[in-house]
Amino acid sequence: MNLSSEIHSLECRSLSYMSTLAGTGSWFSRIYRPPLVAQFLKDVSLIAHSGEIHGVIGVAGSGKSTLLDVVSLRALGDIGGTVLLDKHLLTASRFSKLCVYVSFRTRYPGKLTVRSLLYYHARLSIGNATTSVEDMERMVDQSLENFDLLVYSDEWMETLSESARRRTILALQLISDPLLVIIDDLLRGLDPLPSFQLMSCLSAWAKRKNRIVLVSMRTPRSDIYQLLNRLTILYYGEIFYSGFTKQLPAYFKHAGFTCPTHENPAVYYLSLATVDRETSDRYAETQEQAVKLVEHFKVHSVTPREGEITKDSILPMMPIGSSVALCYLERPGNLTKMNTLIRRTLSQSLSNWPLLVARLFLLPFLIFTLLSVIAFTTEGGSPSLPFSVAGSIHLAISITSASSLLLAFASFHPIRTLLYIESTEDVYVGALPVAAYLIVHLTIEIISVSLAVVLWLAGPTSVLWLLPSLDILHIILSSLPLFMATAAFSHSLVLLVLCFIRSSLIAISITFALITVAIVHAGGFIRYISFPSSLLLSIPSRLNIFSYISHGLTTLLVPTLAPVSMMRNCTRNERPEVDVSKWKDFCRWPSSSSYLAEIYPDDSPPPDISSLPSFPLSDSLFATLILFFLFSLIIILFAVPKPRSVTDKFKYR
Repeated sequence: MNLSSEIHSLECRSLSYMSTLAGTGSWFSRIYRPPLVAQFLKDVSLIAHSGEIHGVIGVAGSGKSTLLDVVSLRALGDIGGTVLLDKHLLTASRFSKLCVYVSFRTRYPGKLTVRSLLYYHARLSIGNATTSVEDMERMVDQSLENFDLLVYSDEWMETLSESARRRTILALQLISDPLLVIIDDLLRGLDPLPSFQLMSCLSAWAKRKNRIVLVSMRTPRSDIYQLLNRLTILYYGEIFYSGFTKQLPAYFKHAGFTCPTHENPAVYYLSLATVDRETSDRYAETQEQAVKLVEHFKVHSVTPREGEITKDSILPMMPIGSSVALCYLERPGNLTKMNTLIRRTLSQSLSNWPLLVARLFLLPFLIFTLLSVIAFTTEGGSPSLPFSVAGSIHLAISITSASSLLLAFASFHPIRTLLYIESTEDVYVGALPVAAYLIVHLTIEIISVSLAVVLWLAGPTSVLWLLPSLDILHIILSSLPLFMATAAFSHSLVLLVLCFIRSSLIAISITFALITVAIVHAGGFIRYISFPSSLLLSIPSRLNIFSYISHGLTTLLVPTLAPVSMMRNCTRNERPEVDVSKWKDFCRWPSSSSYLAEIYPDDSPPPDISSLPSFPLSDSLFATLILFFLFSLIIILFAVPKPRSVTDKFKYR
């Protein structure tokens, strides 16, 4: 039973499409060689009505996908003719609001359940019609039932069979109740039984909702043919037949071609539109026959009536009927979408518990193991104690960066896939999911970094236990922002690289190389640490966030982790003549202040080691400014619309 008595229609009038072919040869030859222009569609007209499935069939290269791309306004090239939806011109804004284009090549994240994927997509797509959680869940349950997915509702996407995955994608795209559904290559690669199940679910949905469905396929079997209400056969960009499937045998019988008994009419008449390339004579014969049948259809067909396209017909019109399609309603606002995206990102993080455990405890484990147990032991009297402390600080920075970098790739990859899928479908602007991701995952980062800093600085092997409790708290709280800036910068740099590069291996290599160069440049172990006097030469150091992080942590932690009480009582006495004393008796840094004065000669005066170092305000401030600039750049880059050639490589398998 139809929910709406109104009849919706799609009319394609005299569509033509021309485009340039991709050039071959070297780039230099393509400069002087004129591009090849080919016509892929020629005078294509068809009509599709609501409550029906209109199939578009043809051999490979006949123009099936091209026709669907033109109707869905995805084609790039010279397009002629008009496409009308309910007698109104189908513009890009109307298509985005009232229609959907479904491709089964889309790569949805594997760590989302079927129910959660549908629920959050519904919250992002559907406006004021259903605002309560109960109504939304009821709608999701109905969609799961419509496409035989109730048994898979709590299964992860990565565990689904291909048939269940396609039905999930259909349920996802159709939950917003579009007027027109365009599906390319619906049954490709499916076995007979799953194909019929998919088509029967789609046919029942189209009749129940009274919606238009336009699908393309290669050669429909007999059971699939019975579910097609209308059929368009293409012959290399031209109409071979377009009309009701029930009228197909009678039409070709009138043209002199009777379908044999017990033969599938769609397959038989599609064979008439197929060129036999076995021999040159057979090729010429079958081509001539197909061209004659194309001309026969032009003479005997009833094409859509040409009408004047006025200004009023361009505007969308709200249907008048007993049921208004949900796609007509206003979509949720940005604040509502932001709230939904935060909840979905959090749900993804909690559902993937191995990754969540790694995000929370990998960094604390590495910091505690490598620094508190292996890397740094505070043996009294060590002449290189300040240098050892500084080395452990930079090792902590490196571990924090590497841990955040690797875990960010695992966390953001599924978010990026959904981002490009939904932003190209105008569900939201690309900045919203990035902002939601940063809110959720930087919160997790704060917990992990805080635990790591506490285990290192207040662990069982730390010398801070010699200080009062308030002083220990002061040191931890002062160093925490700088370690957090380290993790946040590495995490954000991953997002910046993944905005342009699909391959995880290449993206990891680039990000790791950039982080390594920045840390080594800021460390001062192979480069003089202070800023050069020339402003131009000092730009790399001043823009390197690790310069401020390294300076802040070194001046804060060296005096506290290498106090005077643990230094050997010695004086530095270098002589111009050859020094023959033993190396172990040489005292380069009598105190941590002398080490800091050597490493940071521009700091005046060196920190007073008799009291607690103050909070590194300037270093934290500059690091925060660099992070703010990086966050803003990432959000802007993801918000900027990108060409389809760029987004498709992230969306499709």
